Amino acid sequence: QFDAIANILEKRGYISADRITDDGKILAKIYAEMDLVVAESFRMNLLSDFNPAELCAAMSVFLYESRKENPIRIPNAKFQERISEIAKLWLSIHEDELDSNLNETRGIDLGFCWGIYRWANGSGLQSVLNDSDMSVGDFIRAVKQIMDLLRQLQIAFPEQRESFVAAVKLLDRGIISSVGNN
Repeated sequence: QFDAIANILEKRGYISADRITDDGKILAKIYAEMDLVVAESFRMNLLSDFNPAELCAAMSVFLYESRKENPIRIPNAKFQERISEIAKLWLSIHEDELDSNLNETRGIDLGFCWGIYRWANGSGLQSVLNDSDMSVGDFIRAVKQIMDLLRQLQIAFPEQRESFVAAVKLLDRGIISSVGNN
Protein backbone atom coordinates (compact mmCIF):
# COMPACT_ATOMS: atom_id res chain seq x y z
CA GLN A 1 0.00 0.00 0.00
CA PHE A 2 2.86 2.38 0.79
CA ASP A 3 4.32 1.90 -2.68
CA ALA A 4 0.94 2.55 -4.29
CA ILE A 5 0.54 5.81 -2.38
CA ALA A 6 4.11 6.82 -3.23
CA ASN A 7 3.40 6.15 -6.91
CA ILE A 8 0.37 8.44 -6.85
CA LEU A 9 2.34 11.15 -5.07
CA GLU A 10 5.16 10.80 -7.59
CA LYS A 11 2.74 10.94 -10.51
CA ARG A 12 1.32 14.19 -9.11
CA GLY A 13 4.71 15.77 -8.37
CA TYR A 14 4.81 15.48 -4.58
CA ILE A 15 7.71 13.03 -4.65
CA SER A 16 10.56 12.83 -7.15
CA ALA A 17 13.38 10.28 -7.13
CA ASP A 18 12.34 9.20 -3.62
CA ARG A 19 12.59 12.76 -2.34
CA ILE A 20 9.82 15.06 -1.19
CA THR A 21 9.37 17.98 -3.58
CA ASP A 22 8.44 21.52 -2.54
CA ASP A 23 4.80 20.63 -3.27
CA GLY A 24 5.25 17.53 -1.13
CA LYS A 25 6.42 19.69 1.76
CA ILE A 26 3.23 21.73 1.40
CA LEU A 27 1.09 18.58 1.35
CA ALA A 28 2.82 17.38 4.53
CA LYS A 29 1.42 20.43 6.36
CA ILE A 30 -2.19 19.50 5.60
CA TYR A 31 -3.86 17.00 7.94
CA ALA A 32 -7.23 16.04 6.51
CA GLU A 33 -8.79 12.97 4.95
CA MET A 34 -8.85 14.80 1.62
CA ASP A 35 -5.40 16.37 2.01
CA LEU A 36 -4.31 15.56 -1.54
CA VAL A 37 -7.49 17.04 -3.02
CA VAL A 38 -7.03 20.18 -0.89
CA ALA A 39 -3.38 20.58 -1.88
CA GLU A 40 -4.10 19.97 -5.57
CA SER A 41 -6.98 22.47 -5.48
CA PHE A 42 -4.66 25.20 -4.26
CA ARG A 43 -1.80 24.13 -6.51
CA MET A 44 -4.16 24.44 -9.48
CA ASN A 45 -5.28 27.89 -8.23
CA LEU A 46 -8.91 26.79 -8.02
CA LEU A 47 -9.44 28.62 -4.72
CA SER A 48 -6.81 31.35 -4.77
CA ASP A 49 -9.20 34.17 -5.67
CA PHE A 50 -11.97 33.21 -3.25
CA ASN A 51 -12.94 35.77 -0.65
CA PRO A 52 -12.80 34.61 3.00
CA ALA A 53 -16.48 33.55 3.15
CA GLU A 54 -16.10 31.56 -0.08
CA LEU A 55 -12.97 29.93 1.37
CA CYS A 56 -15.00 28.81 4.38
CA ALA A 57 -17.62 27.28 2.11
CA ALA A 58 -14.95 25.60 -0.01
CA MET A 59 -13.24 24.07 3.02
CA SER A 60 -16.55 22.56 4.08
CA VAL A 61 -16.72 20.43 0.94
CA PHE A 62 -13.49 18.69 1.98
CA LEU A 63 -14.54 18.06 5.58
CA TYR A 64 -18.29 17.82 6.00
CA GLU A 65 -20.16 14.55 5.52
CA SER A 66 -23.93 14.86 5.13
CA ARG A 67 -26.04 12.39 7.06
CA LYS A 68 -28.85 12.58 4.56
CA GLU A 69 -29.51 14.18 1.23
CA ASN A 70 -30.88 17.69 1.33
CA PRO A 71 -31.30 20.25 -1.42
CA ILE A 72 -27.93 21.83 -2.18
CA ARG A 73 -27.47 25.58 -2.26
CA ILE A 74 -24.23 27.18 -3.30
CA PRO A 75 -22.85 30.68 -2.74
CA ASN A 76 -22.51 31.84 -6.37
CA ALA A 77 -21.71 30.88 -9.97
CA LYS A 78 -17.93 31.19 -9.51
CA PHE A 79 -18.13 28.81 -6.55
CA GLN A 80 -20.16 26.33 -8.61
CA GLU A 81 -17.64 26.47 -11.45
CA ARG A 82 -14.66 25.91 -9.16
CA ILE A 83 -16.34 23.14 -7.19
CA SER A 84 -17.07 21.41 -10.49
CA GLU A 85 -13.35 21.58 -11.27
CA ILE A 86 -12.53 20.23 -7.80
CA ALA A 87 -15.00 17.37 -8.38
CA LYS A 88 -13.12 16.51 -11.60
CA LEU A 89 -9.85 16.68 -9.68
CA TRP A 90 -11.24 14.37 -7.00
CA LEU A 91 -12.40 11.95 -9.71
CA SER A 92 -8.89 11.87 -11.16
CA ILE A 93 -7.42 11.06 -7.73
CA HIS A 94 -10.19 8.53 -7.13
CA GLU A 95 -9.32 6.77 -10.39
CA ASP A 96 -5.64 6.66 -9.37
CA GLU A 97 -6.68 5.09 -6.06
CA LEU A 98 -8.85 2.51 -7.79
CA ASP A 99 -6.08 1.67 -10.26
CA SER A 100 -3.71 1.17 -7.32
CA ASN A 101 -6.18 -0.91 -5.24
CA LEU A 102 -6.14 1.70 -2.46
CA ASN A 103 -8.95 2.72 -0.16
CA GLU A 104 -10.88 5.42 -1.92
CA THR A 105 -10.96 9.00 -0.70
CA ARG A 106 -14.58 9.98 -0.17
CA GLY A 107 -16.07 12.50 -2.55
CA ILE A 108 -16.62 16.16 -1.88
CA ASP A 109 -19.84 17.07 -0.05
CA LEU A 110 -21.72 20.30 -0.66
CA GLY A 111 -24.12 19.71 2.24
CA PHE A 112 -22.74 22.44 4.50
CA CYS A 113 -21.31 24.98 2.06
CA TRP A 114 -24.40 27.22 2.10
CA GLY A 115 -24.75 27.12 5.88
CA ILE A 116 -21.10 27.93 6.56
CA TYR A 117 -21.14 30.62 3.88
CA ARG A 118 -24.11 32.23 5.59
CA TRP A 119 -22.45 31.95 9.01
CA ALA A 120 -19.26 33.51 7.61
CA ASN A 121 -21.36 36.38 6.24
CA GLY A 122 -22.92 37.11 9.64
CA SER A 123 -26.16 35.11 9.70
CA GLY A 124 -27.30 34.02 13.13
CA LEU A 125 -27.00 30.50 14.47
CA GLN A 126 -30.73 29.80 14.51
CA SER A 127 -31.13 31.04 10.97
CA VAL A 128 -28.31 28.79 9.74
CA LEU A 129 -29.64 25.79 11.66
CA ASN A 130 -33.19 26.34 10.40
CA ASP A 131 -31.94 25.73 6.86
CA SER A 132 -30.27 22.44 7.80
CA ASP A 133 -30.77 19.22 9.72
CA MET A 134 -27.75 19.91 11.95
CA SER A 135 -27.74 19.99 15.71
CA VAL A 136 -25.89 22.75 17.52
CA GLY A 137 -23.15 20.27 18.45
CA ASP A 138 -22.74 19.13 14.84
CA PHE A 139 -22.57 22.76 13.74
CA ILE A 140 -19.89 23.61 16.29
CA ARG A 141 -17.82 20.55 15.38
CA ALA A 142 -18.08 21.28 11.65
CA VAL A 143 -17.08 24.92 12.09
CA LYS A 144 -14.15 24.00 14.36
CA GLN A 145 -12.91 21.48 11.75
CA ILE A 146 -13.07 24.14 9.05
CA MET A 147 -11.19 26.58 11.27
CA ASP A 148 -8.54 23.93 11.94
CA LEU A 149 -8.03 23.30 8.22
CA LEU A 150 -7.83 27.03 7.53
CA ARG A 151 -5.12 27.34 10.20
CA GLN A 152 -3.18 24.49 8.59
CA LEU A 153 -3.44 26.26 5.26
CA GLN A 154 -1.98 29.43 6.82
CA ILE A 155 1.20 27.42 7.35
CA ALA A 156 1.08 25.45 4.11
CA PHE A 157 0.43 28.49 1.90
CA PRO A 158 1.94 31.52 3.70
CA GLU A 159 1.46 33.72 0.61
CA GLN A 160 -2.32 33.41 1.18
CA ARG A 161 -2.13 33.64 4.97
CA GLU A 162 -4.14 36.85 5.22
CA SER A 163 -7.13 35.29 3.45
CA PHE A 164 -7.06 32.25 5.74
CA VAL A 165 -6.76 34.40 8.86
CA ALA A 166 -9.69 36.53 7.68
CA ALA A 167 -11.75 33.39 7.03
CA VAL A 168 -11.08 32.08 10.56
CA LYS A 169 -12.11 35.45 12.00
CA LEU A 170 -15.43 35.28 10.14
CA LEU A 171 -16.18 31.91 11.73
CA ASP A 172 -14.88 32.57 15.24
CA ARG A 173 -17.87 34.39 16.69
CA GLY A 174 -20.94 33.74 18.80
CA ILE A 175 -21.23 30.19 20.07
CA ILE A 176 -18.03 29.20 18.27
CA SER A 177 -15.85 31.66 20.20
CA SER A 178 -17.65 30.89 23.45
CA VAL A 179 -16.73 27.19 23.35
CA GLY A 180 -13.01 27.93 23.29
CA ASN A 181 -10.14 27.64 20.91
CA ASN A 182 -9.82 24.78 18.49
